Amino acid sequence: MASKAQQQDWLALLADSEHHAPPGFQLKQWLFGGQSISTKVALFPIEDYPGLMVCDLFGEDSYFADADLFWEKQNAAIAARRDAYLEAGWAEVVVLEPGQYFHSWDYEKTPKKKGGKVVITVSHRHAAVRAAMLDHAGTALRLMVAHAISGSGLWHVRPEPQRAANEAVAASLANGKAEAAFAEKRRAVLALLNMADENRTVAGGKSDDHATASVFGRLLALPDEDVMRARSPSSWARLFRREVLWSRRSATI
Repeated sequence: MASKAQQQDWLALLADSEHHAPPGFQLKQWLFGGQSISTKVALFPIEDYPGLMVCDLFGEDSYFADADLFWEKQNAAIAARRDAYLEAGWAEVVVLEPGQYFHSWDYEKTPKKKGGKVVITVSHRHAAVRAAMLDHAGTALRLMVAHAISGSGLWHVRPEPQRAANEAVAASLANGKAEAAFAEKRRAVLALLNMADENRTVAGGKSDDHATASVFGRLLALPDEDVMRARSPSSWARLFRREVLWSRRSATI
């Protein structure tokens, strides 16, 4: 899939100890400048695309080599669909910005004769952001930590529930030195993140976009040392969980 020039550039990255040569799927993203756009997603006839298309080794999938040219054709096709809906009598057609998410739960399906509107969502731009993150490891780390703290629709970090076999064991754990040390570290991290409630957990958010942006913005302003402190509670939680499990066994014995 790579041109001779791209092959030379990749080999140069591989030989350079100060840079990262993208492997596997990341390599495909690098080859296409951050957007490996499959020809399957085109809303326009493929024959109308004058640019180069690239096939994989087995010819099973093909991609647009020129992302900008693809979006020029794709946006024209989207505009044509919008006009077609309006000509068909729909009250309004809203085309969202690329990457803007449509919250379907805020709306009800309504037919055209009752004043229904059409909403068109446009995707694929996230690929460019993902590829750009490969060259900014510090920013990528902060984004990962922000999602771990505020929650994500793709993965979850849950605090250890710290269940005990009986009240006596629970009381013993709650008053232990490990719990006090962990609580002190947690409060310090919450202070770094400007979170007022010192009794809340660091992780375990409900996947709130505003909260993620807020935490991410705060992490961008912190040095790496403090970001690693914010990242650490999940590791502490695993260690603390082992201590809890050991304590339960000891109590049972």
